[in-house]
Formats: sequence, C-alpha cells, structure tokens
Amino acid sequence: MNTLDTINTLETRYGVLKGLVWVEYYSDGCVESCTLEVANPIQTPCGTLVPQYEEDPRRKQSRSLSFYPDGSLRSIVLQDQQVIQTSIGAIPAEQILFYPDGQIKRIFPLNGKITGFWTVENEYELATEIDIQTPVGQWRSKLLAAYFYPDGALKSLTFWPQDSITIETPIGAMEIRTGVSFYPQGAIRSVEPKHPTLVKTPIGEITAFHANVHGIHGDSNSLRFSLDGQVCAIATSSDRITITDPQGHQLTLQPGLQPSCNIHIMEVVPLSIEFLAGKVRFNSNPDQTYDLAHCAFEVTQGVVTAQERCEAVSG
Repeated sequence: MNTLDTINTLETRYGVLKGLVWVEYYSDGCVESCTLEVANPIQTPCGTLVPQYEEDPRRKQSRSLSFYPDGSLRSIVLQDQQVIQTSIGAIPAEQILFYPDGQIKRIFPLNGKITGFWTVENEYELATEIDIQTPVGQWRSKLLAAYFYPDGALKSLTFWPQDSITIETPIGAMEIRTGVSFYPQGAIRSVEPKHPTLVKTPIGEITAFHANVHGIHGDSNSLRFSLDGQVCAIATSSDRITITDPQGHQLTLQPGLQPSCNIHIMEVVPLSIEFLAGKVRFNSNPDQTYDLAHCAFEVTQGVVTAQERCEAVSG
C-alpha cells in the first residue's frame, strides 16, 4: 500500500523521520519504505548514516529507507558515500542492506543508474580500489558488492566486469572474474574462472568456463568446491560428455546454443555438472543423474567454439 498523503513526520525505532515525500506500508499498516527530502541522520549498528534526501541524476530511483515488518532497518540508500567498517576492512558505501538484527548483509560501494548518458564505464571510473582482508588472504580490488553472513563473516565478493584477480583456490592459483564466494568457515566455495581452465573431476578433465557470465553476481559461481576443497560442480562452455551406462547405452551431452542479442552470433548455454555422493548430475536434472562406479564417461574438449556459433547462425 502506498500513500502520497501529506505526512510531516514518521515514528520509527531509529527516531522520528521528517520531510517525507513518499511512504509505503505493509498490509498490516507497518511502514515498508519511505523517501525523504530533508536530512535525517539515523543511528545504526554501523554508525550514524544519512539516508538520501536529494535527487541525483546519476543515482538510481530508490527509496531512502526500507524496513522489515517488525520495524527493523532493511536497507538504506545514502545521501553521500560513507566508509563502513566491516569484518574485511573499511568499505565505501552508497547503499547498505541489513539483516533484521542490524548486522550488515550487503554493501554496494556505488549505486549508479546506467543510462545512455551515464555508462558502466563512467560508473567504473568512480569506483576506487580498496584493501580487502579475505579468509584466504589480502586483496586489493574495486568492488561491485560485498555480501556477509549474519555473523559478519564474508559470504561473497562481486567484482566489476572489467576486472579480474588472481587468487589461490583449492586446485591452485587461478585468475578469476565476476566474483568469489566463501563457506561460513572461510574456505572458498566458488569462483568464476576468467579463462577456460582444465580442471580434474571424477569423470575426467573438463574445461571450466562460463561464456556468458555478464550480469551474474559473485554469490554462486560456475566452479564450486566442497568444504574440504574437492570439485563439486563445474560449468563448461566447450566440452562434450559421452556417458555409457552398464547396458552399453550411450548418451552425449554438451553445451547448448541459443540466439543472442547479436543476430550473427549464437550464445552458448553452458553444460552444468554436479558431483553428489558417488553420482554425477547434468543440468540439475534428476533424470540425467548417473552412478560414477557403474557408468563410463568420456570428455571431448573444445567441441563448441566461436566459429561453430557463427556457423550455426548462418547455416
């Protein structure tokens, strides 16, 4: 439920808000979000924050504040970028999401609106490199977002599409893009390889690579590890897998092709593979799940190529 009624003030657990121009309510009448037009500093577990109250052509049209049904702060869009202290160091923020108990959930250093007048490149130039103390070492990088567990431990980092970073993974040093995620204990949970990378798996060496990763966050990436460092999932944009069951029947699986926004190029749909307690599953399909001990697997690398994608359109 929305309202445009003239509301001068609003009582919240963070104090009385003034200068409201828009208020949204839950069905029970509790405030869901609001937009402000004057400064309202509020006290939060991460310090005094000033919600956005002035329009900025560069910024997204977001509510200044949003709340959980119990009245606790859910998100804040900041008037100006503020530096926030976290478990991984100081991070500049233009938007912050919270858990109901007030712990930081996500931080976005920038909150720009991409248009024909303000490009990704413009926004990227505003981003600054920061020192990040991760569970597996200290890095320096620009960030699109940082995601935390409820206890404050780092859950994932999302990088700018232009950037990559070399980190030590359970299978060795690897240049990654898009992002990296962690288990609550601090071990690496998933990464996104920047380049096609051969990875040893229970069914043979497979080329790990997601050809169309743009727009994906770093929370769950295409190369995943178990808590003890074993490869438990992988996506390939180029390799074919031939499965032979105990009766000698064969099935061949490989990445798919679909039309892209460029009419001259077909877009690759990666083949996803999961390893689950003595079994392997393809494309998250229960009907494509096979016993590792009773089936044979042959990997043919480099089946899908850029040339083949172009030929698929023209032919």
